[in-house]
Amino acid sequence: MAGGSDVEIGHYQPEDEQLVNDLHNSVFNTSRPLEAWRWKYLLNPATLTGPTCIVLGRSQGRIVSQYASVARDLLINGKTSPITEVTDNLIDPDFRSGRQLQRGMFDYFSAKLIEAGAHFSIGCPNDVAYRVGKRLLQYRDLFEMPWLFHRLGPRLALRSRLPAAWGTLADRVGRTASAWSRWSLRARGACRVREVEEPDARFDALWRAAAGRFAVIGVRDRAYLRWRYRERPGTRFYLLSAGDDALLTAWVVVSVATKADGSRAGYIVDFFYRDETAMRKLLLGALHYLAELDADYVLSVAAPGSEGERLLRSVGFAARPTLGPVRLVYRWWTLQDEVMRAAVLDPSGWHLCMGDLDLEG
Repeated sequence: MAGGSDVEIGHYQPEDEQLVNDLHNSVFNTSRPLEAWRWKYLLNPATLTGPTCIVLGRSQGRIVSQYASVARDLLINGKTSPITEVTDNLIDPDFRSGRQLQRGMFDYFSAKLIEAGAHFSIGCPNDVAYRVGKRLLQYRDLFEMPWLFHRLGPRLALRSRLPAAWGTLADRVGRTASAWSRWSLRARGACRVREVEEPDARFDALWRAAAGRFAVIGVRDRAYLRWRYRERPGTRFYLLSAGDDALLTAWVVVSVATKADGSRAGYIVDFFYRDETAMRKLLLGALHYLAELDADYVLSVAAPGSEGERLLRSVGFAARPTLGPVRLVYRWWTLQDEVMRAAVLDPSGWHLCMGDLDLEG
């Protein structure tokens, strides 16, 4: 299918890998390694992974555009539903005039997802992609999620208030106060966490036992966990659990990163549970764990009004309006069941975490 005066649109082919990743790095001015692209788009255990989700524009031997999504399997009212999350929508600057190429890629993508039986797509577009999507691609607003914030110590606040020459003193006082914060988390009921190197059969058992408590949830069996948190190149995740050797009651995934301003940001990337009390104690334990990794603060997201949001707020998270919300959009494909559609449109029934989306962490 022609997408422009000299652009042909079609599926990804194996020989395209390097050219696609080079285009991504050029457009976004980054240096993502090829193995990270392969992990994201080809190794995912979800139903629709592979060429179905990757549409490219070619011109005279060059890859000049991509409209790609990551596959995800959801349970909606207990029924498995294949969906995708649109992640990398990019066009070479030399081919951005007019709307024909963007529209051509989207139409090809839409037809192939419908053919493959995808129920719908979601995405977290940036401001530019959001405007294009709403105007041209029939994106619809699903819901917005505020960034939820938990401060672990006063180091950054002290640094912002004291003269620069007093930075060392601020760090020393901040570390002392962080020790008190860790003690406080213990006093509030934080459980002792176990770091898990490899998800085992207990994770599948927990998934089977607890998935039905949520109206909408992404599959979280051990195959998914292994792909998402153990096989991703270049990022270290800590998979923490609560329970004994025989029975798992809850797990949480965290990560930590040093930011450009020198701060240490922690993330509650994902969590899952069969018992709210156990989950609350494990979340407090995860905050303690991140404090021991010298995180200054922790960020997370959850669907508004959901159990997950309530749990995060119960351990001290609060909205951080200065960061701006995470905006989730959607586009129906083959989902016709009105009861299932209503469940998708109700954020309070979702269990949604950072790890479900193409977000930092």
